[in-house]
Amino acid sequence: MTADLAMMPAYQLVKLYKARKASPVEATKAAIARIDAFNPQLNAFQHLDPDAALRAARA
Repeated sequence: MTADLAMMPAYQLVKLYKARKASPVEATKAAIARIDAFNPQLNAFQHLDPDAALRAARA
């Protein structure tokens, strides 16, 4: 399910969070993994701060 989290719309993520089936940290890790996988070919991100994103997800 982790890979799917990166592609889910926000309203579905909120439902999973409320049901305790996923967490913002898991969704953030999935998004970071997807960026890491595709950014070398796409060069869509000039700067990425995964640590800051994970801190925000934990807050």
